[in-house]
Amino acid sequence: MKRFGKTHCIVGSKVDCRTMTFGTWEQVKAEIDATLALARKCPGFIWAVGNHIPANVSDEMCANYIRYLKASWKR
Repeated sequence: MKRFGKTHCIVGSKVDCRTMTFGTWEQVKAEIDATLALARKCPGFIWAVGNHIPANVSDEMCANYIRYLKASWKR
């Protein structure tokens, strides 16, 4: 992050698709929070779920993810 966050675009997050599929909302929320702490320091950051969001992630988990991320994302 220190090396690339100012001059290169970083795409990703600490949110893993396996956590979204098999984990709890509290685990996903913790991964979002950990990423937000880093992303705020990096102007060239594009948010993405690691390995993308597969079809077997529940609608409820996806809705919680989007809702929480939108409410928490501030520059």
